[in-house]
Amino acid sequence: MKPRPHRAPFAPPPPGAARKAGGELARRASVGLTLLELLLVLFLLSLLMGLGAGALAGLDVDRRQALGVVKSTLRSAQNTAMARRATTRVRIDAAAGTLRPEVLAVVGTWHFEEPSLAGAFGLAGFVDGGDLVSDGFVGRGLSFARGAVDSQARFDVQDEPSFDLRGGFSISLALRREGAGAFRVLNLGNSAGADVLANGALRGWFFPEVAETDGEPRRGHYVAVESEPGALELSRWSTLELRYDREVLALRLDGVEVARRDETAPVYALTGPLTVSDDRSHFAGTLDNLVIRAVSTTEPVVLPPGTRFTSAPSDIFFDPGGALDRARHSEPVQFTLEHEDGSTEPIRIGRYGTVDA
Repeated sequence: MKPRPHRAPFAPPPPGAARKAGGELARRASVGLTLLELLLVLFLLSLLMGLGAGALAGLDVDRRQALGVVKSTLRSAQNTAMARRATTRVRIDAAAGTLRPEVLAVVGTWHFEEPSLAGAFGLAGFVDGGDLVSDGFVGRGLSFARGAVDSQARFDVQDEPSFDLRGGFSISLALRREGAGAFRVLNLGNSAGADVLANGALRGWFFPEVAETDGEPRRGHYVAVESEPGALELSRWSTLELRYDREVLALRLDGVEVARRDETAPVYALTGPLTVSDDRSHFAGTLDNLVIRAVSTTEPVVLPPGTRFTSAPSDIFFDPGGALDRARHSEPVQFTLEHEDGSTEPIRIGRYGTVDA
């Protein structure tokens, strides 16, 4: 029988061995936890960085939005001026952070070529005591030189929504004075009009809207401008323009300003028709090329929060060709947008109306 190999009797581990093994396990465990913590930290950092990038991207979007709003509003005003062949204006309220485009749009025009007195936009009229004569300013003209005292032409425009003169207006026409005395040339709904005085001076006027103590509007005392005596020569064609933009009421004769007055009140609403001549003292003369324009406004465009205007003008004018109006802007217009972080973006409008930023 083969003898079994000898085995040493079981001996307990030496002192401290268990503590050593436990420390090794703890060390390994701590290394594992550190890696998990590191992964967690990396995850949190990436999350925070993502949120920060999103916030920065949002700030950048706000900047681009502010710049885009201003540029698009200005370019739209320029395009409107060219499309309508009319002066446009952009009012800037720096305190409120708004832009408000306005355009002086044609609402009625008459050339007196047909007995129906038909004008643009289907606005016809009728005449009592006047004549269509062949020697008008261009083509025919409407003459009251041989009419009776109550001669008058009438156009019922008082209910036309486009004839809202509250924001401003322009009345232009050609006239030939053919008799002495004082007479009313034109009355636009008892709100605005033009007269010839006995001394040959020309007067333009309008009635402002004023508020009662209860807040209801009423018609105030009329505001007028008047040329020097003798401005209108007998038997000679002249061109007249009366324009009001809620800053200045100006009277131009043959393209030259002959009178002006500062005023800001809104124009009172029309309460009657447009009449040429007067039923009490008829216009001793001939009239042609009557054009009426009214200021059309839109809702203000508001800058995004955190952006404001700095060094911005209160008004920017584009002429009918789309360029800056040279009568009001002798140099290119420049201003800036300032953001809440202190950064700025310049905006420049060139002489020809180009908007750069």
